[in-house]
Amino acid sequence: MKMLRRMAAVVTCVAFLGGCFQVETKVRVNPDGSGTVEERVLMNDKVIRQIDEMSKAFAGPDAKPEPFTLHDRKELQKRAGALGEGVAFVSSREISSNGYTGYRAVYSFRDINTLRLSQEGPKKPGDSSGEQATGGGEPFLFRFTPGKEARLVVIPPRSEPPGRKEKKPQSGAVPEGEEGKPALTPQQEREAMEMVKGMRFSLVVEVNGTVLSSNATHRDGSRVTLFEFDLDRMGDDPEKLRRLKELDPTDFAGAKEMVKAFPGIKAELNDRIEIVFSR
Repeated sequence: MKMLRRMAAVVTCVAFLGGCFQVETKVRVNPDGSGTVEERVLMNDKVIRQIDEMSKAFAGPDAKPEPFTLHDRKELQKRAGALGEGVAFVSSREISSNGYTGYRAVYSFRDINTLRLSQEGPKKPGDSSGEQATGGGEPFLFRFTPGKEARLVVIPPRSEPPGRKEKKPQSGAVPEGEEGKPALTPQQEREAMEMVKGMRFSLVVEVNGTVLSSNATHRDGSRVTLFEFDLDRMGDDPEKLRRLKELDPTDFAGAKEMVKAFPGIKAELNDRIEIVFSR
């Protein structure tokens, strides 16, 4: 459930700061603990054209700015080392799909115990924080035990620092940090939803073998979905995004019912996900 609330906050921020993204991450794990990370990051072509037009406008009449692209091979190579010890850049290429353009990057790792993946994914254009490696935020951690029956444990990021309990606002109170922020009009909300149409995020773990047992909420054969957010499948109702953001992470029953109510959402409801598999 904590993941649901974090996911809603991340999606809201990216939606309004970075344009319309599709970010898909797949972790493939072998029985010896090695494997690969595949990332597909795409941006709406309309947004890319707007960025190019703005670059030309600010560059001056004689300047010829380079066309905007998400595919920056040097930055992707830098990202490899910070994803964890022993992680290596394998390849990358520009890709296009259904009005979106971006890149597909592949990394390899020798030991998944050292892999660190942020829920927020790679750094987005315009983010000057320098945290290209993890995209900011706490990472997913992995604990692997090899053997005839290999055991993988996935530990999602916490929603708050250790030892700190989240304060719930009293009924009718304005949430902390929201003071002074004007509410959006219905028209502004509709325009905002139109801007982020097509947004999709997902993180999947796929083991190379037969799953013998798992407590994963969303499993299809050897594939486990840790989270998936498909805004198109949620419809055009801004109220749904608000309800996700206001989700109480301690309300297990409420979280489960909310996931059922949103067809575009899959979220892991366990604090630790265990997968036991063999070749």
